[in-house]
Amino acid sequence: MCHSKANRSVPSRSQGNACNSSKPKVKKDLKFCFWNVGGIVHGGMNKLDDDMFLSEIKAYDIILLAETHIGYNTPLSIDGYKYYPVCRPISGNGRYFGGLAIFIKQALKPHISLLVNSQKDFQWMKFDKSYFNFNHDLYLCLAYDPPAQSIYTKNLSTDILQLLEKDILHFKSKGDVLLCGDFNARCGNLLDFVSSDSTDHLPISNDNYPVDFNLNVRNSRDTTVDTRGKELIELCLGNQIRLLNGRTLGDSLGKYTCYNHMGTSVVDYLLASDSLMQNILYFNVSTFNPTLSDCHCKLSWKILSHHFLDIIPQPNSKVMGSKFKWQENSPQAFQSALQDKDSKNLISHFDTSSDINELAVKLNEILLTASKKCLRRPSPPKKSSRKIYTNKKFFDIDLIKMRKNVVSYAELYSKYPNDPYIHGRFYKLLRQYNKSRKYKKRKFREDILNQLDNLECNNPQVYWDLVRKLKESDSCDPSENIAADICSKKEVANERSLQLPPY
Repeated sequence: MCHSKANRSVPSRSQGNACNSSKPKVKKDLKFCFWNVGGIVHGGMNKLDDDMFLSEIKAYDIILLAETHIGYNTPLSIDGYKYYPVCRPISGNGRYFGGLAIFIKQALKPHISLLVNSQKDFQWMKFDKSYFNFNHDLYLCLAYDPPAQSIYTKNLSTDILQLLEKDILHFKSKGDVLLCGDFNARCGNLLDFVSSDSTDHLPISNDNYPVDFNLNVRNSRDTTVDTRGKELIELCLGNQIRLLNGRTLGDSLGKYTCYNHMGTSVVDYLLASDSLMQNILYFNVSTFNPTLSDCHCKLSWKILSHHFLDIIPQPNSKVMGSKFKWQENSPQAFQSALQDKDSKNLISHFDTSSDINELAVKLNEILLTASKKCLRRPSPPKKSSRKIYTNKKFFDIDLIKMRKNVVSYAELYSKYPNDPYIHGRFYKLLRQYNKSRKYKKRKFREDILNQLDNLECNNPQVYWDLVRKLKESDSCDPSENIAADICSKKEVANERSLQLPPY
C-alpha cells in the first residue's frame, strides 16, 4: 500500500505517480457561475464551439445557463461535465424560448441531485451536506422569470415568484437556500431586511418570531425600482432571503448586469438565506461581452466547502515517456550506448527476482538513459494560433478583428455606460459586426449551394462526397443545415418531374 507506514521503502518515480494519481484531491470551495446567454446557438454559431465562451465557463464546478432557446432534441456537451436540460415546449411558430442548462462536473455528479419541478422556468438542486461538509443541505434554484409584459408571463396561471416562494418555505425547513437567475426585476436600493428589527413591538413574547439581523446596506448602480423589483424584495423580507449583489466581496458597488440600447440595469441576482451568507467567499459580475450574450453579464461566486475529488484513472491510459527519432544509424548507436559505463551500471543492478513493477521501472530507466546519449529528439510541434470558432469556415480574419474591437469597446462601455458618445459608438460597432457576420454566413451558404449545382452535372462523385460531409457535420441550428436545403430542393425537383404530363 502506498500510504502504509509499515512500508518504509522509498517508491520509484512511476510508483509515486501511480499513488498520487489515485489520491483524492482536497477542495475547499465550490465555484458557480450563472449566465443568461440569450440563445446557446446564435447567429449560426453554437457557443459551446467557441473557445472564448468555453474559457469563460470551464473554470467552474457548476455552470448554470438561462435562455438557451433549444429543445430536448438538441444535445449539448462540455468535456468533463454532465448536462441537464430544462426546456419549454416548442412555440406555435416552431421556435424555442426560455430554457435552462445545467452542467455539473462529473466527479460531483453523485452528490448533487435534481429535484422534481412544477415549472419549466426554474430548477431546484440539492447538494449533500455530508459530502461538501456544509452545516445543512444546500438547495439551489436556477431561475428565469420572463419580463412582466411578455405574452408568456401574462398567460401563466400562477406567478413564478409565488411558486418560488412556496418552494423556499418548503426547502428552508430542510436546509440552506440559494437562488440565482434573471428575474427581470429592478430593486434599486430597497432594503431586503427589516432595519433595527426586534421582538419589543410584539404584545406577547414570541420566541418563534425570526428577527432580522442588521446587514451591510446593499449598493446598486441601478436606482430604478419597478413592480417586479418590489415583489422580489417582499419575497426577501418574508423569507429572510438576502440579495448578494452590491454587498459582497467582489461586487461592493452593485454593478450593472444587463446592457442594451435602451440603457443599463440590474436584473440578474444571487440570493441566499441568512445562515448561508457567511459561507459565500466572493460574488462577481463579469465585464459585458456582447458577442457571448445578447445583453447580460456572467455572475460567478464561490462557496466555502471541504470535499474530495476522486481522480479515477482511465482503464487503458498510458503514460507516454520521452520521444526519440529512430534513424538509419540508430541501431548501431543504441547498441554502443548500452555498452556505456552508466548503462552497464544500471544493467548490473537489474535483479530479476524483484517485483514486476519495479523491474519495469528499471528497464525503462536503462532504455531511456541509452536513448538520451545517442538518439535525437523530435522538434516540438508548433503551437497553432487560437481559433475563435472551431467549425465555422465563414468566420474569417476580418470577423475576428471586428469581434475583438467590439469586445474591447464593450469593456469601455461597461465602465462608462451613461456616456452618450461611448454608448452610440459601441452599438454602431456591434451593428456592423452582426451585419457582417450574417452577410458572410449567407454568402458562404450560397457559395456551397452554387458549387453543388455545378458539381451535380460535371462531377457526381465529388458532389455526393460533399453532400455526405455536410450531412455528417452536426449542427444545432436548423438554419445552418445546408444538407437539408439540398434535400428539400431535390424533393421539389422530383415532385415537379412527377407532375410533368406523359409523352
